[in-house]
Amino acid sequence: MRQQPKQEPGAAAKIIEAGADMVEGLGNALGGLFQVGPAYDPEEEAFINEMKRRQKRKRGRSV
Repeated sequence: MRQQPKQEPGAAAKIIEAGADMVEGLGNALGGLFQVGPAYDPEEEAFINEMKRRQKRKRGRSV
């Protein structure tokens, strides 16, 4: 059996691969902008929002 000689990737393939790497890096950078950091605690945020809420007036008869 004859072995096929290995072909080097063409210039176009290299450019496409480099472009794909750039797009992937840009996507990761943009995704990093919108991720919630480790210091964010949803329970604490809910507690703070609850404390900021204005209290309702109590209505009823006073004796």
